[in-house]
Amino acid sequence: MKLLLLLLILPFSFSVLCQTDTVFVEKNINYNKPDAPIYKKDTFVFQSPYYRQILVGTSIVNTLENYRAMNIHGFDFYKIESSGCDNNGEYLNLRESKILNITKNDTLLITDINIYDNCGYSFLCEIEIVNDSTLKYIAKGYGHFFLCDCCYTLRYYIKLNKDCDTDKVEYFIINDDKKTIQNIKNLR
Repeated sequence: MKLLLLLLILPFSFSVLCQTDTVFVEKNINYNKPDAPIYKKDTFVFQSPYYRQILVGTSIVNTLENYRAMNIHGFDFYKIESSGCDNNGEYLNLRESKILNITKNDTLLITDINIYDNCGYSFLCEIEIVNDSTLKYIAKGYGHFFLCDCCYTLRYYIKLNKDCDTDKVEYFIINDDKKTIQNIKNLR
């Protein structure tokens, strides 16, 4: 009876251990001629669905130590949006990053920042707590290099855990740029 039970359980345990996840990607390799696309297909095989992380465009980097530390401090960075800046001329001539707006309530923190970087870039975004009082917005540009720079507006959506003291954070900074540091009281 024990042998029969072992023979029934053994195949099931191997199927659980050998589980993989597959992602199929299709891209246009004829990007210079958008009216005549030529598609190439590729396949990624992951050990498990939990290891799958494909970054396309502006994305949250949620596998780093900073992301786990944010959850401990009561911050859950769950969404990022990217769009081009208004072409008002004034900011485009400054060519520097800037915190535009911070909206905060009991459960949500939404921050709009401007980043000035290469026109072909998307961004890998994350947040970090510095000295328990400063929330650092990190945006690392990547992608195709163009011979021009553009101004991007990034909107960070962060859920706030009511069980944690998120009010300790009083300052905000972009990418360690000391010129961008702002007190939340000045931005409301």
